[in-house]
Amino acid sequence: PSSPARAETLPSEAMLTELRNRLTATPDCHPTCASMPRMSVEIDGATLRLRLEVLAASQTAVPLAGDLEGWQPQRVYLDGRPAPALRRGEQGTLWLAVEAGAHQVVLEGALPVRDTVQVPLPMRPQRVELGRTPGWELDGVRDNGTAEGSLQFTRQRNDRDAAGLEDEGAIPAFFRVERALLLGLEWSI
Repeated sequence: PSSPARAETLPSEAMLTELRNRLTATPDCHPTCASMPRMSVEIDGATLRLRLEVLAASQTAVPLAGDLEGWQPQRVYLDGRPAPALRRGEQGTLWLAVEAGAHQVVLEGALPVRDTVQVPLPMRPQRVELGRTPGWELDGVRDNGTAEGSLQFTRQRNDRDAAGLEDEGAIPAFFRVERALLLGLEWSI
């Protein structure tokens, strides 16, 4: 014989607490659930392209290169498709949510019209590969291919002139001062 159907009561407070703890538990790999073995750097015209290889041990968020003051990506692709989950942090860092596994991330954005451009690397790649960077010099990569805390792109001298940029030390005139000194019985300026 079957028992008649009846409505169950709400779960107890202890059961709800246990379920919340399971859902919000930090993974065993925390805080190093993701790594970046490789990054390649390429400049095409006025566009900077960074290709990142990201390995994640569990679902996590990774900080991306760039910031609001220097260079920031205008397009972010995750495994060949536009990135579905991006968030800007409190300090202006862009974060990308990734699932567990290996991923290819591409960041693209226009380079500002300046002599030097800083690109912070909140998550340092283990190896940086340099592609084509015509007209730019790159600092921040050691001889062994490891990256420092940021990359600095400096426009080469002949490209500064072509872009119509001023010398770094030259400051354009803001105003002009004229002085007149009259020497006589009464001196005046």
